[in-house]
Amino acid sequence: MSYLDDLRDHPRWGETAAFYREGTYHVEKEILTRCSQDGSFTEDMNDLVTWLSAAGDTDFRETVPWVHRLFFPEGGSLFQQRDRNVSDLRERRKVRVSDLNTEPVTDPSREILFTSNVMLTVPLPGMAPEEIALPKDLLEKVKEVGSEEQIYWYDHPIPIGIGPDRNETIYGMRGLQEAVRFEIARGNMSEDHRVTTVLSVSTTHSGLQGVAKSYLEEELQKAGGLEHLEIYMFTEAETQRLADEVVVPALEQFLEPDDVSPFREVFGVDGKYGRHYSFLKALPALWQVLVDPGIRATFKIDLDQVFPQDILVDETGRSAFEHLMTPLWGARGEDGDGSSVELGMLAGALVNESDIGRGLFTPDVPWPPETSTSTPTSTGLTPDQWVFFSKLPRLCPRKRR
Repeated sequence: MSYLDDLRDHPRWGETAAFYREGTYHVEKEILTRCSQDGSFTEDMNDLVTWLSAAGDTDFRETVPWVHRLFFPEGGSLFQQRDRNVSDLRERRKVRVSDLNTEPVTDPSREILFTSNVMLTVPLPGMAPEEIALPKDLLEKVKEVGSEEQIYWYDHPIPIGIGPDRNETIYGMRGLQEAVRFEIARGNMSEDHRVTTVLSVSTTHSGLQGVAKSYLEEELQKAGGLEHLEIYMFTEAETQRLADEVVVPALEQFLEPDDVSPFREVFGVDGKYGRHYSFLKALPALWQVLVDPGIRATFKIDLDQVFPQDILVDETGRSAFEHLMTPLWGARGEDGDGSSVELGMLAGALVNESDIGRGLFTPDVPWPPETSTSTPTSTGLTPDQWVFFSKLPRLCPRKRR
């Protein structure tokens, strides 16, 4: 902490040091709170401290289980029972199908509403106005928003003005466009059809709600080549208008006023992650009733994920849209515990772009390396992996679905 104290007033690193000091405070507070509420946690903490104090030259492989016992109990048997863990996990994830979907999707390009979420923030600090290639009137509005207080924080928002090669919206829409082109060439949809795509647009500053759509339209138009996508965008302003003019009046016909009021808290795209996710789940039902009765399902993509069509066909014999036509989507059965389940959700295998060449099922997090000696560095685990074995992600790693 003394090192961070020395940087408190540093012109370049003062803010960063303050961030780490604040984080350290919250970590300590969380641990103390947990200890006051959970006696077993306190006991495990004291056991770990005692072990580390007495360990001396003990094999470091013996220390890892003590750390896991406290911070990562689920991983305590990773080294000792690898094969059994694999077998047990596969058994738990088995679903015994009793009834296939008798009416599966037959034309994904017309029956599925594709959705995704865009997160926007103000330009990066230090970015000069002349670096932001926007029309003058739009640029002036963006500059005005920069003086506002930030009200929402997201994991990796897109800064307005960032180059097209680093803009996730462009990356994701181009990836979907390429997937659609592949389907057209494969004969799965007509050349003149446009796949309906809905984007929720979450912003870090309230003032961005009024410029978000104009900015995205400008960037997508400059990117070009999206002729097979019909893109619709909803900011918080649009979702509230939809609520005010359509959904709430309909709800008031059937519910008491007190039952309607909570609706606005969950119907929208700004704020907590659950709001935009819930909105994108609810919108297809409204879309089917009010816009297109042919919509039967929805498929949400993340903008850093695309469809590796050639690899899909090579490894599975089916393209992305052909996988969406499976009668398993909507089937019924029993899970590993004997509970009834409906296979109403369809997700792709997420593989890092750098790993896709090794196959569709290359995991983000591989098994921990084998350990062989007693030195700290030769355990094969970095300090963060002692607590929880998970690699730190690259900056906005792109994945292929």
